[in-house]
Amino acid sequence: MTFPFTFKFSKRINARVSPDDFEKIFNDIGDFLDYESVDKITIDREQLSFTPQMFFSVWRFNKMKFIDKGIFRLEYIDSDCYLTYEIFMYILVIAELVMFAVLGFTTKDPLTILIIAGIIIIGSWLVTVIRHRLMLNEIVSDLESSIAKRNGRKKEFV
Repeated sequence: MTFPFTFKFSKRINARVSPDDFEKIFNDIGDFLDYESVDKITIDREQLSFTPQMFFSVWRFNKMKFIDKGIFRLEYIDSDCYLTYEIFMYILVIAELVMFAVLGFTTKDPLTILIIAGIIIIGSWLVTVIRHRLMLNEIVSDLESSIAKRNGRKKEFV
């Protein structure tokens, strides 16, 4: 069961990345995620996985509030390096379905509750997907700048 509970994004890194750079890249991503109230970051050779602080992230504008976990992977496709980001959103969909099911059974107009539930569930799901796609773009841009600085040149825009 993947869609709509998991979502995967990929973005090409417009810089030369060798497998020796993977650890530094994952450390940079980990530093970014620390700022975003992420808990339990695990880094191995080919991926970084994390789980957000579920009950601490009550702030309305926290990007990590609605996901269960995320995984970053670095992959080579046709000699280009891609950063792949996969998010899991089981709690978002299931918690909202349960909440609106209870409301639907306790009101006199369950059709209205069903319509409102659909709008809120789809809206929060869509906002979460868009925010995490934009976050991936931000991370890749930061990584390209970081790699360019380490190589002693300015970031080239492609």
